[in-house]
Amino acid sequence: MKLPIGIEDFAMLRQNNYYFVDKSLFIKDLLDRSPKVLVMTRPPRFGKSLLLSMLKYFFSSEYGKGNRHLFDGLAIEQAGSPYMDEQGEKPVVMISLKECRGTTWAQMLENLKSKMAALYQQYMFLMKNKAIRDVERRYFTAICNKSSNTASLEISLQQLLQFIKQHYHKPVVLLIDDYDMVIQQAWENDFYTEACTFMGNFLGSALKTNPALDFALLAGVLGIPDNNFFLGLNNVVTSSVVNESYPTTMGFTRDEVTKLASTLGQKQRLPEIAQWYGGYHYAGMEIYNPWSVISYFANHCRSQSYWDITINQTMLKQLIPIASHGQHNSLLQLHDGQNITAVIEEETFYEDVGKNVDALYTFLLSNGCLTTESSHWGPAGYECTLTIPNKEAHILYRQEIFRHIS
Repeated sequence: MKLPIGIEDFAMLRQNNYYFVDKSLFIKDLLDRSPKVLVMTRPPRFGKSLLLSMLKYFFSSEYGKGNRHLFDGLAIEQAGSPYMDEQGEKPVVMISLKECRGTTWAQMLENLKSKMAALYQQYMFLMKNKAIRDVERRYFTAICNKSSNTASLEISLQQLLQFIKQHYHKPVVLLIDDYDMVIQQAWENDFYTEACTFMGNFLGSALKTNPALDFALLAGVLGIPDNNFFLGLNNVVTSSVVNESYPTTMGFTRDEVTKLASTLGQKQRLPEIAQWYGGYHYAGMEIYNPWSVISYFANHCRSQSYWDITINQTMLKQLIPIASHGQHNSLLQLHDGQNITAVIEEETFYEDVGKNVDALYTFLLSNGCLTTESSHWGPAGYECTLTIPNKEAHILYRQEIFRHIS
């Protein structure tokens, strides 16, 4: 059996007969609940990019029903014709900001210009539409040539959706992967204010009261930096590691891991897999790290850490020094396998760095070093009982965090 390590393209996975943990019922959930804007945050390598790719191939009208075979035998097909009738019926724009990195705002702005130029160039055929005005053609060309000013770039996503809607006479599905990368880079390299202003306009113009938007899904690791990003938009739904929305959409459930292990004839390995890669709790469901589970089986069931992510050291250097003596003791307790309690405020994380001692726990929870044993909404945010979920996360904790306090 072929195991899909690092494959983020849904069509490649399905056409080449890789093992697929079926998450297609998420499509049914989206159609049933119809959120206008859904923001989903999960730890790195928990399947965000593959999920967005699946949505692109399902909804995109670019190939129409030509992608239908990709969903043969999946749960969404079994859900019935009301859902499969939606396959291939919507124009889709998908963009990843993963590679938008820079140490200065000028460098980041150039990277964003390049990203939008590449995206616009995919839609050059739109300019064949005789209904496009000359001023719109000049704007389109300026984005393609990276000659636009910042104000024009800020509305480029909104304008692209409008161009596409004008062509297809249908509103557009917008998928944004690693939407938080620009803000993370900005905070680390001291151009946070400029980046927040830009991204607030860039995303806000596309998402707020935009008749060209069908719905949008934004995926990342950390929550939105503040509510100004979606000011005036009343139907934003968030799905994170602490709330109860779409808990099983990313990561593997216990049943999914059991099915995979049984298929490979390795069901006896389940206790070891749980100790090493399970233990995450979202809305009362146990979730496993999908990257590591697949890697474990691909490496002949060798139990070790496969989750080779790097925790942002700049943030840690800001977060750990402000920790009180009591919080240092709590960090030691976590290392020793005990639980602690903390208030998690995902939407104000960046503003809290250097001010709020609990921001450290928000950061560690979002990155997968910690998980919740329980959580409930309180006056200050989510009041959570936190713990290190498994052996792999404990190794990451010891290497990336514990050495700063020991």
